[in-house]
Amino acid sequence: MTLRIHFTPADVARVRLADGPHPLRELAAAVRMLQVPDRPLGFAAWGRRALSGLDRRTRLLFDVLPGRASSADFLTTAEPGSVSDMLESVRRTPARRLRTDMERWAELVPRVPAEAHRVGDDPRRLHLLVDVMEQTYERVVAPYWPRIAHLAAADRATRSRHFAEDGLEKVLNGLNPRWIRWRPPVLEVRLVSGHSGDVHLNGRGLLLIPTVFQTLAPTLGHSDSAQPWLSYPIGGADALSRPTANDITTAQLLAEVPQSLITLLGRTRARVLYTIAEHPGSTTSEVARHLGISPASASEHATALRACALTDAHRDRNRILHTLTPAGTTLLNASTPTLQLPR
Repeated sequence: MTLRIHFTPADVARVRLADGPHPLRELAAAVRMLQVPDRPLGFAAWGRRALSGLDRRTRLLFDVLPGRASSADFLTTAEPGSVSDMLESVRRTPARRLRTDMERWAELVPRVPAEAHRVGDDPRRLHLLVDVMEQTYERVVAPYWPRIAHLAAADRATRSRHFAEDGLEKVLNGLNPRWIRWRPPVLEVRLVSGHSGDVHLNGRGLLLIPTVFQTLAPTLGHSDSAQPWLSYPIGGADALSRPTANDITTAQLLAEVPQSLITLLGRTRARVLYTIAEHPGSTTSEVARHLGISPASASEHATALRACALTDAHRDRNRILHTLTPAGTTLLNASTPTLQLPR
């Protein structure tokens, strides 16, 4: 099932690249990711650190942002500005809109917990929810925001070059090829919900918003009053895999390689496999630099992993780029403990 976004010549002229991810949408995607057992490889260490700092009140946020369902619009449609301004905008959501959004959302999810229902009826519950949003943002997103912003800036520079050198077709077809396809004058978008239909931009153009935490399918937002927007992934496991300065030490990070994997492969080879998972597409020299070992040692271990079909190597000009195979992904997933949600 495909959603078809129709462009006019005016829409083509008004396609824009956002300056960076939207903080509240990133928070929503991060909260959803914390609730699913099959989160993308490379986000496990971030997830452990994130969940360890959350308390029981976070359950309310999990209720209104369920892992595999949509959320009420008022939570993520705040106008651009500082995070505190966005949160304050959510806190000031008019009562009528709050009830309307919650009622529409309740029709889309299988079951709405009682505490979530109360958000639409009791202003105090809304204020509590915003407090929890702020606390959760500070724990699971804010420490990594400088890295995320740097990643987004690099992505924007690359896509701006594509705009200049190859035009809009190159940009749209490169956003998320598995889920987004440009068939002029229609952009075909597959959504996790399976929703299909037609969206006419009517001269408003489209805002392309990068996302780190929405790693798979895109999200589309459109209303009568604002420019429609479409999210696209820019990777990010690398930006989140390492702790921040206020988090754990380098020695502790190395200890995050599962002991079962070390027992099976040996410490250095397990670390090489783990590094390739967290930095997909790394060259041999980059793997060596991440681990503080010699390029010769990194090459030896990468060759052994490739011989066991746990990794693969692709040549890009004069470089060899290392990635995980499905077998390597299965092995790492099997050796990584399942995260427990706070109760």
